[in-house]
Amino acid sequence: MRRVLLSLCFLFLCVVTAQSSQYYKDLPRAHWAYETVERLSEKGFLSGTADKKFNGDTLVTRYGMAQIVANILSRTEYISNVEKQPLTQDELIDIEELV
Repeated sequence: MRRVLLSLCFLFLCVVTAQSSQYYKDLPRAHWAYETVERLSEKGFLSGTADKKFNGDTLVTRYGMAQIVANILSRTEYISNVEKQPLTQDELIDIEELV
């Protein structure tokens, strides 16, 4: 009986592990955003909490969004055939209004 119980526990743990995210304990494979979250995490654009949770229902603060954008920008390759041009005064004003 003890063996059967241990075998069932082991089997349950294997199934639960197979059904969750590679990066986050609280992201089930059946979730509609699973692939997107996994891909963004794999590329280093997103990160979870210290206890390996994504907390997908938590709202993102401006600080958090700034970190996400910084992660994306730091990993984005510069397209060599496009010259960098300084922003115009109007573009700077538009950006300040967005922030």
